[in-house]
Amino acid sequence: MIDVINIMPKDYLYKFYLTNDISTSMHMAMAHLILEDNDYSKWSKKQRELGKYIILDNSSPYFGGALGNDSLLECINKINPNEVVLPDIVGNFEETIRRSLEFINQINIEDLKIMAVPQGDSLEEYT
Repeated sequence: MIDVINIMPKDYLYKFYLTNDISTSMHMAMAHLILEDNDYSKWSKKQRELGKYIILDNSSPYFGGALGNDSLLECINKINPNEVVLPDIVGNFEETIRRSLEFINQINIEDLKIMAVPQGDSLEEYT
């Protein structure tokens, strides 16, 4: 089975998650929004408390690279996600590996799952 996770604009979060039209068992929380918007942060934390599966995205697609490790750790502490997307740099294989390994060595949360995002400038790097 494939799970689909919609990344909804903030203005639609409450409306979307109050309907039963689409599975709402998972939510992908954007790290930059957790840090910028207290209401979004509280809402994401509340979803976790309600039993939703929360994946913390590192916001790389929005900035060309993941937020810094300290910022990601702050987000983890704020919302207690089930899973976190490891830091990646769009199109940069070596920096993605370096940042991901650095972050893995920095976190100390046993129940937190991690997700890697492959990056590269070529098919060889990507695979």
